[in-house]
Amino acid sequence: MQELDQKARSKLLNIKTFSEELWKDVQEIDSKNRQKLKEIVSQ
Repeated sequence: MQELDQKARSKLLNIKTFSEELWKDVQEIDSKNRQKLKEIVSQ
């Protein structure tokens, strides 16, 4: 989860102009990770 998260954030940080597409990727990964962490904590 961490690798995927950081890879997406690195792409966003390494561009010169803001990319809505890359930002949406980060948000999607955050959403999936948040859900997975909720499942882990509830167990």
